[in-house]
Amino acid sequence: METDADTKLYALIGNPVTKSLSPFIHNYVFDFLNQNKIYIAHKIDKGNLANSIKAIKALGYGGINVTTPHKINVIEYLDDLDVSAKNIGAVNTIKIVEGKLMGYNTDGIGFLDMLEENEVELRGKKSLILGAGGAARAIAIILAGTQISHLSVSNRTNERADLLIEELRQVNKEIVFSNAFKKHNFREFDLVINATSVGMFPNIDETPIDLEMINEDAILCDIVYKPHLTKFLKLGLERGHRVIFGIEMLIAQALASQEIWQGTKIDKVEIKRELQERFS
Repeated sequence: METDADTKLYALIGNPVTKSLSPFIHNYVFDFLNQNKIYIAHKIDKGNLANSIKAIKALGYGGINVTTPHKINVIEYLDDLDVSAKNIGAVNTIKIVEGKLMGYNTDGIGFLDMLEENEVELRGKKSLILGAGGAARAIAIILAGTQISHLSVSNRTNERADLLIEELRQVNKEIVFSNAFKKHNFREFDLVINATSVGMFPNIDETPIDLEMINEDAILCDIVYKPHLTKFLKLGLERGHRVIFGIEMLIAQALASQEIWQGTKIDKVEIKRELQERFS
């Protein structure tokens, strides 16, 4: 890609960012849309976050993606938050217009887009989320706004799961929320989501749950995208489960960020197809 004095800058900030696929995805989108924009990754330590945000504003960046460990701490440096970021309490996308920084969260939106793309029906279904961290929280809150009937959370730290469940009960009083900590099987669930880092490279032989405990008809979803075929999904395929890959969520989140920066909807079908082919 060629750059000049008019090239608009976009970036990912976080630590680590070395292995991130975001630069490839976003630069592909900018090329596809024939725009004079470039996306890079900045490794930013916690102690440098404030100065980095000042520099980004001064240099006239158009937008930023935020990853670990800055999704929560970055909020204090923003001018405003949209509803999704306020509800989730974390930001992964920033739009910069005339020096003003607006925070968004596309984790949940990207997850729903991914489910819609895979024609997953949520009405009346029971879902299990493995994990209670940032990604799990975003997914749980967005699911709490749907027509599922039951949402359960399973986490290594029981108390953290309880806190998330209490928060979810304030979002939607029509859904049954529960802590799956004491369950010995999970056969009632139609959708099982690994929202932890279990199975991520280099710990590729780990799986977040014993699949013998899961309904054979359950759809399995993994937010981990390295490796593409996690052990969780590999074992699921061997048992005949329908699976959804983590790269699909990453792409959906990225395209949701793009629509925020572009200020308009974009034709995502061809972009998704091409990116998924490249990463599969």
